[in-house]
Amino acid sequence: MTGTTSNTGTSSSNIYVTTQAKASVIAAINKAHANNSAKRLFNEAEPAIVKVISRIACGMKGSRIRAYSDPDASTLSFLTPLSGMDYHKSGCLNVLRINGIQKKSANAVKFFVDYISPQSEETQRRSYTAIKQPSGEWLFDWGLS
Repeated sequence: MTGTTSNTGTSSSNIYVTTQAKASVIAAINKAHANNSAKRLFNEAEPAIVKVISRIACGMKGSRIRAYSDPDASTLSFLTPLSGMDYHKSGCLNVLRINGIQKKSANAVKFFVDYISPQSEETQRRSYTAIKQPSGEWLFDWGLS
């Protein structure tokens, strides 16, 4: 891995996120444009989006993803962006852009994330829906649409 790493996981999840990967997520969020109906939701979900997308960029998958999954979402449809890259060999991906931000309901916002390998320059696009729970926590649906 290139760049400085920091353990941004809890003691049970130990996901190491490079500062470069996290910075790419923050830069993509800062450049993202949400229409007025989605802007408030997207801004409110931003801390959760940074946390989760940074971890996904650095390989979070499997049972670790359940901690961030909406209870009504299917984790079976979760595909790590790394799974579609044949020539990326190690380390975190970067986030090229976040776009297609749409309000799905009063408590849900959908968006697309384009990941890029700093090694091979392969890209993968994934769709996510952040759903605000009754507790105020933002969890995700990993749908493929």
